[in-house]
Amino acid sequence: MVELLGEDVILWGASIRDRSPGDVHPWHSDIESLDPSGKIVSVWIGLEHTRRDSSLLIVPYSHRFGLTVQQIRSQLGKRREETTNDDIVSWARDRNERSHLLHTHREEELKVLLTGEVDLIFGDERRRLKAGQFVYYPAEFAHTLETVNETPANYLTFKWHTDSTETGEQLPFRIFDIPDDVEESESNEGFRPQLLFEGRTACLRKFHGHFSTLMPGAGYDPHVDAHDGAIVVLEGEVETVGERVGPHGVIFHPAGELHGFRNPGAAIARYLVLEFQAGQNALETSHSHVRPVRLQRVKTRLKQLLHRFGKRM
Repeated sequence: MVELLGEDVILWGASIRDRSPGDVHPWHSDIESLDPSGKIVSVWIGLEHTRRDSSLLIVPYSHRFGLTVQQIRSQLGKRREETTNDDIVSWARDRNERSHLLHTHREEELKVLLTGEVDLIFGDERRRLKAGQFVYYPAEFAHTLETVNETPANYLTFKWHTDSTETGEQLPFRIFDIPDDVEESESNEGFRPQLLFEGRTACLRKFHGHFSTLMPGAGYDPHVDAHDGAIVVLEGEVETVGERVGPHGVIFHPAGELHGFRNPGAAIARYLVLEFQAGQNALETSHSHVRPVRLQRVKTRLKQLLHRFGKRM
């Protein structure tokens, strides 16, 4: 128990239950322990007349699924008393094959597919996402995804949330393509950005994304931005503050931090740039308790950055 809850444990409830022969308690998730972050554990102890067909039935590891039985029933239009053991097994297996069942969350999300292919599922629709594409989900947008073959898919996810809500027209759900390679003659002094999207979201005053190519030896001087930014290197190498970052590496620079880039290699560098510009209220809230930090450079390899899913899940 200490391994699950730590040293400081409170027993807040205990009861004895009787079940008459033939009684059935439908499948459910306990409301007291729905939130995994709550660090709550339920313990059931059989006292009398318990055997295999009269004891508690559980789905191992289902607390990691992210959805309750009640939520799944609601999504599928299944009544409580109609739910069978076969239904539960089927739902658990379906959850095991997917990264998630259809779900929503308060965070906005952008997902970059680096390798493999997946089907994006929302409502009754499916859209294929291939390596080099990315998708934006607004907050509370019901979605899930699943692989389409035996090859695992690897993707990088950005999520963000703020208590401040922006008004006005907002960016909708959308799938984006990374542009084709750019010839050196098309670039300006070895550097060429191409706008992919820009607009307001529920959490951000402006969410901006562009794709850039940087020719060998090219670069631009260090500068400071008033917003947080993230860069995903897709091909080649870039150097920032003396450190090299290769394919599928990620660089994060907070607002107010000095950063610049150079291509130190012999091949064209291609990378995705994301800019997160919060509203004034969110900035005041987030900055009131946070001191400026040093530039964070994430050079961790793919397996440490990505959600991996496929037949091993």
